[in-house]
Amino acid sequence: MEYDKQHARFYVYIEVKSGKKKLDIYNKLKKPFANAAPSYATIRLWCRDFESGRKQSVCGNPRSGRPRTSVTDINTGAVKQLIAENCHHSVFSIAVILNIAKDAVLEILTAHLKLCKMCIV
Repeated sequence: MEYDKQHARFYVYIEVKSGKKKLDIYNKLKKPFANAAPSYATIRLWCRDFESGRKQSVCGNPRSGRPRTSVTDINTGAVKQLIAENCHHSVFSIAVILNIAKDAVLEILTAHLKLCKMCIV
């Protein structure tokens, strides 16, 4: 069984509502998941949230901040077209042409287009 954060939070929620101690909850999660299990500090934080009633959901909180805008379908298509026209483009040259970050170009190439061995200049 693989570790899943949402399942772990659900387990902690149930155990907190059952009146279990934080250390017992941590040890029960640590046993099957070893290093993948959340830290004791995380367990304490989740327990505090569930005990106080502030947190009733086991899903994570939405994150604030600027949404990712560079890795889009439009930019993925543009990168794919540039590579089709000239397969010798570097990550840097693609980033300059499309005016997006090098990290975004690298993510598009490796994660979305499943390409490798690009020259990073």
